Amino acid sequence: QNRCMLLLYFSFVTIIFIGEIALAIAVYYNKDGVTDSIKGQFKDCMGKYTNQTEEICRDTIDSLQSVLKCCGIDKPTDWKNYTMETPPSSCCIDGKNCTFTDNCFKDGC
Repeated sequence: QNRCMLLLYFSFVTIIFIGEIALAIAVYYNKDGVTDSIKGQFKDCMGKYTNQTEEICRDTIDSLQSVLKCCGIDKPTDWKNYTMETPPSSCCIDGKNCTFTDNCFKDGC
């Protein structure tokens, strides 16, 4: 019985490993499409950032910008397209107040 279960476990792990490799190869060859899809979803969340019912978008963007030390899609001024007078605090180097030119991460995500 133990040998059978061990063989079954090994088979499942092998199948999962092969699947991960296949997925990595597929993403590598379709990286432009994946990048465009992520940017599109990021833009969508930027549009919902100030909506009080869309906390998941706000939390996701804040986490990404804080961890990656970036702001907006291409640059901090991307936030101007979404009627924001200043970038979110997650764009700020000190995590507090900043403007589009001062104390703000310069690179886009």
